[in-house]
Amino acid sequence: RRDGSSSQRHGQTSRRPPALRCEEAPTLRPCLMQGEDTRLPGLPRYVRINTLKLGAKAADRALLESGYRRAADAADAGKRSYHCDEDVPDLLVFKPKGKSDISRLPLVATGEVVVQQKASCFPALALAPPPGAVVIDGC
Repeated sequence: RRDGSSSQRHGQTSRRPPALRCEEAPTLRPCLMQGEDTRLPGLPRYVRINTLKLGAKAADRALLESGYRRAADAADAGKRSYHCDEDVPDLLVFKPKGKSDISRLPLVATGEVVVQQKASCFPALALAPPPGAVVIDGC
């Protein structure tokens, strides 16, 4: 139940704590009032190549023209560099928000690359539709 009261399921009683409200969480209040969440600083930004519009080599060329360079890995990455994700094909990893300006890339405006969280890439990767399949993204 939403109010945190007890409920019975298959003969067992369970009790969930009530949802935490903002005024009850003083450590969260300052960042929420300022409009930014600083709880997870330094997380990388991910850009997925839209392979229906652009190939990986063309994306590399376009990023190079925009002033970015491809690094071998995260340790080699500089301020205006990126590297390929080791888990998801066609996913590029950039510096954290505030340290990269990827949302201003022309490729983003044209839809040739999409800024998204890494976790958002896993459903399509797990589905692995065959070439030519019709897939509907319900999100």
